[in-house]
Amino acid sequence: MIEQINVYGLKVSNFSLPEVEHLFSSTIEQHKSIVLFGHSLGYITLFKKYPDLYPIINSFDLMVCDGTQFNWYCLINGFKLKTVISIPNIANFTLEYANNNHLKVLLFGAKEEINKKATENLQKKYPNIKMLQGINGYYDHNNELDIVKQIQDQKPHILLIGISTPIKENFVYKHKAKLNSNIIIPCGGMIDVYSGYTKQSPAWIKKLGLATPYRIMQEPKRLFLPHTKMVLDIFFKILPITFFNRVLLRKKDFNIILKYINK
Repeated sequence: MIEQINVYGLKVSNFSLPEVEHLFSSTIEQHKSIVLFGHSLGYITLFKKYPDLYPIINSFDLMVCDGTQFNWYCLINGFKLKTVISIPNIANFTLEYANNNHLKVLLFGAKEEINKKATENLQKKYPNIKMLQGINGYYDHNNELDIVKQIQDQKPHILLIGISTPIKENFVYKHKAKLNSNIIIPCGGMIDVYSGYTKQSPAWIKKLGLATPYRIMQEPKRLFLPHTKMVLDIFFKILPITFFNRVLLRKKDFNIILKYINK
């Protein structure tokens, strides 16, 4: 059983990678479904715009520390995790696991040509994986149940979902039990990365906490304004709220999300 830590209202999983492998194996053997997701300081800022996301995200099964800044936030506040691994890296780790165990993988998201290229690239890189026919992320939401049926029929062991927030989170929350998928990872822009359309941040950039600027440089028109607002919210709302409650009021069990949303 993987330990779950409450970081001021955020569920964060405390695990070693061998424990994750054991979780994967038992999940597949028992024909269960789990959802992997991650908290980052930047993601917390979305809860104000989409307050329904907060209970949805906290209901997921394995919550990683997604981002160097969020790890710093945890450490400064006395929460030390066994493993710090981002969503991109846990997705890569899961693909390695799938390759070692001859599992089926399906990509859901991105444009059709990007999804197809990503599927082809992963099949070449991981020859023991059975890459299933991918599904692009541009669909009429009135036909959402048709997408569920397509995934259901292919029965992937691993389902990587690369569609926008909050669509992917709501999709997983509503349909998890129907997808016939054991390990479900809403993985952001990783399908674009696997296709070669964009690049994953180098390890040294992540260690310095500069993954967000690196990502903005690749798509400045789309990402500059929303990420600037995100940074302002982190420095002028989330961190001050934490300091006020943790240091000045000496609280250890406050809910940073509810205080931020209601501010």
